[in-house]
Amino acid sequence: MAGPLTLPEEFTLLSLAETGKVIDSDQAGVGCAVAELGELALRGKLAVRTRKSTVFGLDAYRPYRAEIELVNADSTGLAWADELLAELAHAGEVVVPYK
Repeated sequence: MAGPLTLPEEFTLLSLAETGKVIDSDQAGVGCAVAELGELALRGKLAVRTRKSTVFGLDAYRPYRAEIELVNADSTGLAWADELLAELAHAGEVVVPYK
């Protein structure tokens, strides 16, 4: 019996047209990368922090000022997740995606 889908798996399925082809491969690639980070955050493996500011009275989050902090590098049992955790561990405690 298969377990529940991970966020990247769900996003991949949502990126497909009825014909089975990817609707927009560039958007799907970025979306899957974000879904991978989201999955690891949900599993308590990392924290993604953004800076908040106020624009016209509304809260705005600045993704280009984000920081990714590795919280727990223990194995998840998922090959892609363990590879990503190893990359983050090699990069240091905090990774800034945009420099």
